[in-house]
Amino acid sequence: MSATPGIRSRSDRKEDDMKHEFSRILNRVKMAAAEQRFQPNKHVSTSLLLNIDALPGDGWSLLGQREFPAHAYKSDPVMDNAKVIKSTTSRRLFENHSSSRSVIVEVTPLANAFDAQLWVSSAEARLRQNLAKVVEVMEFVVIDEVSLEGAEKTESFQSKILVPKGLRTSLAISTSVGDVYTMVSCGSFEQPWTMQEVVEIAKTQVNRIVSARGASGL
Repeated sequence: MSATPGIRSRSDRKEDDMKHEFSRILNRVKMAAAEQRFQPNKHVSTSLLLNIDALPGDGWSLLGQREFPAHAYKSDPVMDNAKVIKSTTSRRLFENHSSSRSVIVEVTPLANAFDAQLWVSSAEARLRQNLAKVVEVMEFVVIDEVSLEGAEKTESFQSKILVPKGLRTSLAISTSVGDVYTMVSCGSFEQPWTMQEVVEIAKTQVNRIVSARGASGL
């Protein structure tokens, strides 16, 4: 008996779950390999990341930190330039177990401000593609009228994804600050983030980059 049009069968879901799990395993293998490469400038990226004390409320813990060559997963003119300057992408994942909330902060110094703005412009396509590889995306929406002082370009998004634990909602803000690309993504199962909360975290991340670059004279 054929499945009703518009309704995915159990076998279809099982096949999708297997594909997503394979993609997740493959991504972990690629990430592990990328992290082993020599990265002479990773300290620059890591120094720009938010620390745990910048997050709202109590109960936060650092779940993980990763550094990998910026060009490891993408080949295009922006990443080609990033490869030349030996740029590293640094990422931190924070979790609050009492509220099921999480925060991911990511920073990538790029070759110039134009490249950083281009990378913000392409963030939507990258996020859609990356999510679709590993989870079932229930909703993905571009949010307008979000701006941050100190950032030249800003894009923001809301996504709802179905994972084994249930439906997860995330708000993400992607920005360029001079020649630095940064993204803040806040997710939750039970206590959804407001955009204003995410904006405040993104502001703090932007200010950290502005202060650090100013202090170093870059």
